[in-house]
Amino acid sequence: MERPAPLDRPGELDGAKGICPRWSFRSRVPADLGIAHRFPMLKRAIEHQVKGGRFDESLGLLEELLSLAPEDAGLSKLKARFTADLMTRAVQAQKIEAGTKMAAMLDARVPAAHLGDAERTAIAKAKEALYSL
Repeated sequence: MERPAPLDRPGELDGAKGICPRWSFRSRVPADLGIAHRFPMLKRAIEHQVKGGRFDESLGLLEELLSLAPEDAGLSKLKARFTADLMTRAVQAQKIEAGTKMAAMLDARVPAAHLGDAERTAIAKAKEALYSL
C-alpha cells in the first residue's frame, strides 16, 4: 500500500495556505470564527458583572459586544434583545444612568433596519421602564 502524501494525511496543515484538507466543510464555516467565540464570551462576562450589580463596569464590554459584526442582521437582533434585557435589569437595580447609556449605545451601534417587531417591542418596553423613573 502506498503511503499518502503529507497533505492527504488527516490533521496536517498545508504550511503555505494554513488549510487542513480533511475540513471539507470549509465553505459552510463562517468567515470570521472569532465572532462565534467572542459574542458568547462577552455576553457571559457582562451577565456576570450585572449579577454582581456592577452595571457601570459592564458598559465597556457591552460597547465591544455591540460593535461586533454590524452588518449581520441576525446578530443585531440578538444584541438588541440582550441589551433590552440589561436595560430592564438596570431599571430593577435603579441604575438609571447605566441604563440610559446602554440605550444610547444600542441606538448608535445597532442598525434599526436589522431589528424585527419583537426586538423593537422589547427595546420600547425597556426604554419606557427606564424613562418612567
